[in-house]
Amino acid sequence: MNRWSNIDDTPFKPHIVADSAFGSPQLLNEIEQWGGTGTFACSSTHSSWLWELLTKNVPPNHWRASIQDNLIASAHTIADPNGKFVHQKVISNGFNSTAIISDSDHLGILFILMFYQN
Repeated sequence: MNRWSNIDDTPFKPHIVADSAFGSPQLLNEIEQWGGTGTFACSSTHSSWLWELLTKNVPPNHWRASIQDNLIASAHTIADPNGKFVHQKVISNGFNSTAIISDSDHLGILFILMFYQN
């Protein structure tokens, strides 16, 4: 971000993408304050309560998401070759929406949105 800030002839900021070794809600907040956007895979250690809510009882090949303050957190469940559930966790502020998008588990998403806002 510091190197990009030194380029004075463009008003555009990059969309920063990082894996879970670098991604966190705190870094995404810093990028947003800087004027940029980002999408990160996220470790379960950051906001563990949120990931627990988003992954609870989600079967393989389904997802659940929560939106608050221009931040979307989503978790997608897959099964590894041994049948163990693996949750892919992603956060982003690089989106614009006018309506909540949900999958077939819309009641669960509404519950999470209400819980996340409290």
